[in-house]
Order: sequence, then structure tokens, then C-alpha cells
Amino acid sequence: MFQRGGLVHHTLLSMARQRPGVDERRCGAMLEFLAAAESLHRRIWPSIPPCHSAEAQFLILVVLFSLHPTPCTPGILAEYAGCSRTAVTRSLGLLERRGWIERTHGAADRRFVQVRLTAQGRAASDRQLWRFLCELSEAADTLPPGQALRLGRCCSALVAPEPEAAAPLSP
Repeated sequence: MFQRGGLVHHTLLSMARQRPGVDERRCGAMLEFLAAAESLHRRIWPSIPPCHSAEAQFLILVVLFSLHPTPCTPGILAEYAGCSRTAVTRSLGLLERRGWIERTHGAADRRFVQVRLTAQGRAASDRQLWRFLCELSEAADTLPPGQALRLGRCCSALVAPEPEAAAPLSP
């Protein structure tokens, strides 16, 4: 999207140069960050095999791996993975067909579903997480010594804080 040196990049920098109150250098730095983030994103996600091509599936596996052996509901998975419930439901079907998760329905209410990793799913998740972390580590190795930590601090400063929950209205 923000290809370095591309039309969008040049247009945005040109506009930043022409607009009062906009710092072209700072905008350029943020465009470089976006280009780097996009490049890293493309580099890392393809390392996940085709059965995990969707980020939602990978994130769900990470959550289930973390909670193992405790089961959880699809709603909790959606919340922790930052995915829609629809994406979770679709992903759970694919993961279940692979034999990596199992869903159990409540005896009293069939709508209540618990999800957990199978032994095969735990082993597959462990391999996927390891591969992902190796990709991240290799990407960080391209930075000069000490720069990975500096980049991390810069990125942390860019992340907008979560809005605080509004206080309930009093009667």
C-alpha cells in the first residue's frame, strides 16, 4: 500500500510539503514505518503454511495454545484474538477439519460451545509459533546492534492508548 518511492508515497510527501502545519520529514518517517511494517507483514505471514494462511486461524491457535488445557468459548477467542466472531467461527471449522481443535457443546444448552486444542493441534501450534518467532528474530537481525530495541520503543510510542471504558451513568 505505501510502497517506498511509489506514486502514493510521492503524492503524500508532496502534499505534506505543501500543507501548512504538516511536517514533511515526520510524515516521511511515518511512511517509511508503514512501508517497513507492510514489508515485515508480507514476510512473516507467508511463513505460516497454507492451512494457516488466515491470520485469524494463527491468532486463534496462539490463544488456545496460551490457555491450554483450559477450554474457552468462541466469543472469548474472538476477544483475545481481536477477530470478529464470524472469522472465529469460520476458522474453527477449518481447524476442526484438520483435527487441531475440538468443539464440545453444552449438555443443557447446545448453543454453549467450548473449544480446546487437541494433542495434534498443540504440536502443530508449537511448530507454527516457533516458525513465526524465528521469522521475527531473523527480521530483527537485519537491524544494526541495539536498533531493534530502539525501534520497539519508537513503535510503542506510536501505538494509541486504548480508550478508557466510560463510567456508567448514575441515575
